[in-house]
Amino acid sequence: MFVTVARSGVHGHGCFTTREVAVGEEVARNRVLLFRPEETELLGRTRLKHYLFYVRDGAGDKPPYHTALAMGPVSFCNHSADPNCDFRVDESAAEVILTARRPLRRNEEITIDYGDYAGEVI
Repeated sequence: MFVTVARSGVHGHGCFTTREVAVGEEVARNRVLLFRPEETELLGRTRLKHYLFYVRDGAGDKPPYHTALAMGPVSFCNHSADPNCDFRVDESAAEVILTARRPLRRNEEITIDYGDYAGEVI
């Protein structure tokens, strides 16, 4: 893992690289706690909603949502419509994995696209 948490110019705290990272390289991998829809609904009433990764929608691609909370620096990745990293949640391994979309400089803030959920958590 090549990341750390520090103050962000984007919002509050962010996740930053600790070394240069090549395009396509795995930047970080964090364990996650997975939440069922009823737990997600409860978490949505707390500040933790800002740190959840949406894993998948409920039946028929509508709410309720299944979510995950990264147990490490990846939780602090801020949103960008033009992100420098992609993420995927591997439910079977209970991990979230960040991959560089382009070369990253040392100390560069890592951003991801929150997708359809950006409006709900920003």
